[in-house]
Amino acid sequence: MPQQTNLNVSPYFDDFDPDSDFHRVLFKPGYPVQARELTGLQSMLQNQIEKFGKHFFKEGAKVIPGNTGYTRLFYCVQLNNNFQGVPVTAYADQLIGTKITGETSGVTAVVDTVLYPQDSERDSLTLYISYLSSNTQNNSTQTFSDGEELSSNVIITSGLLGNTTIAANSPFATTLATNASAIGSAFQIQEGVYFIRGNFVNVDTETLLLDQYNNTPSYRIGLYIDETIVNADLDQSLNDNSQGFNNYAAPGADRLRISTRLFKKALDDFNDDNFVELAVVKEGILQTQSAASTTYSVNFMEILARRTYAESGDYYVNPFDISVENSLNDNVGNRGIFQEGQFTSAGSTPSDDLALYKVSPGKAFVKGWEVTTISPVYLDVAKPRATAIIEDLTFAYNTGPTFKINRVDGSPTIGVGNTYIVSLRDQRVGYTTSALPGKEVGVARVYDYRLESGSYNTSDGNLNEWEIALYDVQTITEIAVSTQCTLAVPTFIQGKNSGATAFLKDAVTAGTALTCYETNGTFIPQESLVIDGIPDGRIAIAITEYGIGNVKSLYGTNNGVVGVNTFTADVIQSTGINVGIVTISNGSGANYISTVRTSNQSFPGPVLNPLVRENDLVEYTDISISATDPIYGRVLSVGAEY
Repeated sequence: MPQQTNLNVSPYFDDFDPDSDFHRVLFKPGYPVQARELTGLQSMLQNQIEKFGKHFFKEGAKVIPGNTGYTRLFYCVQLNNNFQGVPVTAYADQLIGTKITGETSGVTAVVDTVLYPQDSERDSLTLYISYLSSNTQNNSTQTFSDGEELSSNVIITSGLLGNTTIAANSPFATTLATNASAIGSAFQIQEGVYFIRGNFVNVDTETLLLDQYNNTPSYRIGLYIDETIVNADLDQSLNDNSQGFNNYAAPGADRLRISTRLFKKALDDFNDDNFVELAVVKEGILQTQSAASTTYSVNFMEILARRTYAESGDYYVNPFDISVENSLNDNVGNRGIFQEGQFTSAGSTPSDDLALYKVSPGKAFVKGWEVTTISPVYLDVAKPRATAIIEDLTFAYNTGPTFKINRVDGSPTIGVGNTYIVSLRDQRVGYTTSALPGKEVGVARVYDYRLESGSYNTSDGNLNEWEIALYDVQTITEIAVSTQCTLAVPTFIQGKNSGATAFLKDAVTAGTALTCYETNGTFIPQESLVIDGIPDGRIAIAITEYGIGNVKSLYGTNNGVVGVNTFTADVIQSTGINVGIVTISNGSGANYISTVRTSNQSFPGPVLNPLVRENDLVEYTDISISATDPIYGRVLSVGAEY
């Protein structure tokens, strides 16, 4: 696409026509030089560059990396517009690139950019930031608090401050009293060169806010192309700079400027006369990214594709995984993709009779052409509704984990044709086998159960080892929420940012602790929750996930009847870490608690992700006594060395 500015007008008179086949302007002595000849001379050369460039590059192709990036978590903090009677806008520009600290929260961050009140949707000065560290005392406060003062690590000056300055590490502003911290979204481009309208155009580093306080934007994002004619009245540098001569400071020739800036458009806006698409974002998910790599012209790519296919055929680099999903979300747990009133990617209406093939992101070469997707693709397919009965058919079946157990009391009900379940517990069985040990961290069904140790030891049944094979294993996830709620079983819970899903296991009445199972994905702290398909506004403050490694014992009954039908067993543990030599204090207190200390730096591990956790077992041998049997202790708490 050539330039759109028409220069065949006064005073330029550029009448260059590529169909005339003129390739040079031949100046002759005795003939005056025409303005159109000088302008047309440039057009001839530009025409040659454009033809050469089109042979290699598509319109809008990235030539020299100006790489792009999409940020869905563009954190920000909103400030009161005035601080101690002075507008913060008077010195806000000095905060870019500095480190700021919350006087109350203790959180630190670096300021990336500033949004001034007149540009803000909420009329508040907003700092977009990158968090550096959380509160050093509790490690749980991760964002700036409401109504707290902020300080900067640099000296701040401003004419509105009079003869004074704001010293480094002194307060310069206060956050809003409510909902000061927020999350926006942005798109960035780095400095580079793009092939635009037959020219190799410089692109400057720039960040475009998509949504100021929302991280689920839906836009077409790209470069807006601006062609302008600049004269000496607009740019003083175009005046003659030949100082010492009589034409010094005389107005010079005008210039044609081609510049770009990041721009966002609605998804249904396809008026692209002055627009080069770089990416498409839909509901916060990056769908396509056109400038992820240099886009070459079709002719050039055909040659590469033909050679690639001839030597390698069709192949994939990253496989496309395929799964089947419901099209219509019933908001009670079927995990459908679209809500009622929406349309599928193919324009169909979601319904119970329409399924979707979900094709995961991947990369392949088909007929030599690169095919890359960066987000899931959904294909409509009608659900089969015809049924048939097939009897006496064998099928492959894979069980879950197989535990080795001892200290067995009673026996479980095995097989796939019953409703018997065992409770997975986080503590070993105590002296009373009918009592529930510890806390339930999951449930499972029993597929098989057999003696592992060969012959049965009748003198001490606790020494016999058994194998128990489980299936339909469901471990729990505990979610601590910000405000009290009352929910019934089986409420469907979804993380707004993570996309993780789960069902509520136990009903909650005016509580803040949710116990969930059938968890799919991983919930993240500080994300909003969606309850039965409706954004709830509650925040997941803390997440605790339990797995097979947390199981210390099994407990089962027939329909909850405790007694002769009760089954209990300890799960034989494997060694997680060898600590080495330790010192153990004498037991004290009502629970006869001992303290374990060691110089091993791996014990108990980092505070945020310790290797040793509450309810883990510690095995040791007391060298002061002759007995060689190992001694076991249960971890009640984990702390740093005193």
